[in-house]
Amino acid sequence: MAAVGPSVFLLMVNGQVESAQFPEHDDLYCKYCFVYGHDWAPTAGLEEGISQITSKSHDVRHSLVWNFPIDVTFKSTNPFGWPQIVLSVYGPDVFGNDVVRGYGAVHVPFSPGSDPSPLSGLCHPPLQRGDQGHEEAGLRHWACRHAEGRGARPDPRPPSVKASAPPPPSELAGPTTSPYA
Repeated sequence: MAAVGPSVFLLMVNGQVESAQFPEHDDLYCKYCFVYGHDWAPTAGLEEGISQITSKSHDVRHSLVWNFPIDVTFKSTNPFGWPQIVLSVYGPDVFGNDVVRGYGAVHVPFSPGSDPSPLSGLCHPPLQRGDQGHEEAGLRHWACRHAEGRGARPDPRPPSVKASAPPPPSELAGPTTSPYA
């Protein structure tokens, strides 16, 4: 009698990030990564990606169109830690530095089909616009840190995301040395 190994199931995710509307911003790009529990493993496709920079359309909606494809397959023996997709949108600030303009996370839908309603709340209205770097830092760091370290998987509990005031400029810059001093 042959020994039977543990059974697995596959979850295939494919689709695209089509577009977004950020009336106050232009020249934005999108990043995605997946976070998942300890029993999950990617078997095909990409767990993370970055789109091209896009400019607003010239129609009335002024949409930012990426048509950014996503295609990944996971396997697991346990539904605990069901995969989530984390999206972050970046663009230049007045100094030309890339800053977070919006972000969100949502569990991958449980059933097949093209119903976009599970993703409609991906960017929460109070957080989808403006410079959200400080509020978003905890979520992005938690999610993408684990997507980059292939051996480690995140804690299945969601991260705590807290809004905080930016640190004083002296803390951001760190120690400075000038060749003219």
